[in-house]
Amino acid sequence: MPYEDLARFFAAAPRLFATSPLYGRLGAVVAADERLLAIAAEARPGQVPTNLLFAAVHYLLLRDPSHELAAWYPTTGAERAPERDPGPAFTDFCLGRRAELVALMRGRLVQTNVVKRATALRLGLAAIARLTERSEGVEGAAPTSRPSEGPMTERSEGVEGAAPTSRPSEGPLIDEPVTLIEVGCSAGLLLRFDEYRHDLGGRTWGSPASPVEIRTRWRGAGPAPDLGPLPAIADRVGIDLHPVDVTDPDERLWLRALIWPENRAQADLQDAALRVVAADPPRTVAGDVVEVLPRVVADVPAGTPVVVFHAATRLHVAEDRRARFDEVIAAVGRTHRLFHLSLEGAREFDPLCFAVRLRHGDGAERLLALADGHVEWIAGPEDGPPREDD
Repeated sequence: MPYEDLARFFAAAPRLFATSPLYGRLGAVVAADERLLAIAAEARPGQVPTNLLFAAVHYLLLRDPSHELAAWYPTTGAERAPERDPGPAFTDFCLGRRAELVALMRGRLVQTNVVKRATALRLGLAAIARLTERSEGVEGAAPTSRPSEGPMTERSEGVEGAAPTSRPSEGPLIDEPVTLIEVGCSAGLLLRFDEYRHDLGGRTWGSPASPVEIRTRWRGAGPAPDLGPLPAIADRVGIDLHPVDVTDPDERLWLRALIWPENRAQADLQDAALRVVAADPPRTVAGDVVEVLPRVVADVPAGTPVVVFHAATRLHVAEDRRARFDEVIAAVGRTHRLFHLSLEGAREFDPLCFAVRLRHGDGAERLLALADGHVEWIAGPEDGPPREDD
């Protein structure tokens, strides 16, 4: 990426890192210094250089907080950040640790495993469970009646206190367990979505006793959508260029470094999810999705339903490979009943807005919801992104 483009990217840090005042300030420092831009330029194609550089610096500080820069990072034990400009300390740190930072920029990936994105996955799977022959593939189709509890649902997964309703007469599309495949799974935290407790709009789903409690604001005009019942899961598998080993302390440290220093609640939620997943890690396969996905799908019985899910993954795919990324997922529909579920950027609504989208086979894509990139909030497709003063 040309330095001019990189500089514009870093200059936008106050908007891109809205919940990190530190990164907002440091973005301007990098944008104005070609020596720092040269380090950022070492990121591999498809990786977001801002996130990767800031994570690499954070990672080194977490390993060794002896440099004065650590005083601005609450994660290193600093009680109160100095009032002075962190720019000189940041520049000194980056230039003094340049070789290590370049190695990290070349070898590491932005693998932020935002636990709250599990709610977007659950929302999509609940929508799949409600799809019927009559309603599937219709953009903005009204929800149909909720399927009754049976082999395709989990009895403990309904809305607390809600009475079950009858199965729609036209019949569900999902009448057998699904295989769930996550592309860009990182540590696989989202694949254990059904072991967490989800709170959306004051309604709760999932395991009441779970140590992982995900609270998401509902910012729609109407009631929040149901997050259950769910299809039964026959198998779940993650694909990543470099799956994160949740039992490796250094790999967990990298995941922590990817979280912005001020976002303590997100870090605590990730730690809780890591403990859950470490007890029973989902199966993961290392490699490029273009090569690995066909092999994974080949082991799934033909004609059975497959949900391919990805969250904030496509944006990290090099631009000249995104069409192939889309094609290899669509190809699953040639041999299986494909449900392509995604949480990706929706710039047509707002530069920082994400959308939960669902496509069954080669049918029309359905917009299920809008969301913040970290799924701090969710809104209905008809609501649009919330205003800054909401």
